[in-house]
Amino acid sequence: MKEVTLTLLTRRLWKHRRWVFLLPFFVGMVVYVGLKMCPSYYRSQSVFRMEPKSSEVAADLHGVATMQGFDVGDVHSYTDGVNPNMYKYLIRSDSFTDELLELPVINCEGERLLYSAHLGGSTLEENRELARKAIVCGFNTSKALVVVNVSDADSRVCAAMADSVRDHLCNWLLDYRTRKYQERVNSLAGEVARAHAEYLKAQEAYTAFSDSHYSVAEGSVFATQAEELSDVFYRRFNDYRATFAQWQNAQFQLQERAPVRMVMRQGAVSIKPAGPSAMFHALMLAALAFVFTSIWLIRRELWAQFVI
Repeated sequence: MKEVTLTLLTRRLWKHRRWVFLLPFFVGMVVYVGLKMCPSYYRSQSVFRMEPKSSEVAADLHGVATMQGFDVGDVHSYTDGVNPNMYKYLIRSDSFTDELLELPVINCEGERLLYSAHLGGSTLEENRELARKAIVCGFNTSKALVVVNVSDADSRVCAAMADSVRDHLCNWLLDYRTRKYQERVNSLAGEVARAHAEYLKAQEAYTAFSDSHYSVAEGSVFATQAEELSDVFYRRFNDYRATFAQWQNAQFQLQERAPVRMVMRQGAVSIKPAGPSAMFHALMLAALAFVFTSIWLIRRELWAQFVI
């Protein structure tokens, strides 16, 4: 059996050099031309930083959200009562996506239209899917940065939507925070009214009994009953005072300033499109075609060398 050497394999490939070089060139050109015919797309990124806050207020927000049936996870480090890791799911929700579809945009041709009309979907569900593919939100835990990424075939719409999504998300979080605090204030107001009514009832009962049994002997049945009414009165008073303090604290939290969000990067796009990268994909597939063509041409020699 003839020994297969590197020189023999090289000669074999050189003998069929037309296939070795022309086929990868043809594959690369087809891929390059095909990708060039595909529409280009741009990418824009908007970044803002969340404001940390004390765990006490965050815990109160967590409690409000839990009472309303929302599982918001660990919120002890941020001001909005929603874990920033959940923003990506918030943006993909139907209600939030529908609001984004109603945002006005201006394309490169100067036309003013809704984002849903720009996407061009035939149905609402199709526009939702297109928006979810184009808009992605992430959170950098170590730096507390919220990153909004938008991709679009129109560079002007791409940059505008990155800022619009960021602003819309911040406004939604502020409204959510205010709404939850308002719900807590309203709930505690009812508790304060109930506790105050019980306190007044206990006060009247104790006062009436004390006035009618002013001169009873100490240790008698009436004196024991007076002590019981006194205990009930003071318990109701302490319950009312504690509930009123919670209600006042909730009012202060509702009226405090809005959380600060520092915008680290405005939405912007580069002059060149972000993709598709025609040259990269053409070179990669041409290299793969070269490898597979070479292996196919010397398959017999390789089979004889490594199998037999």
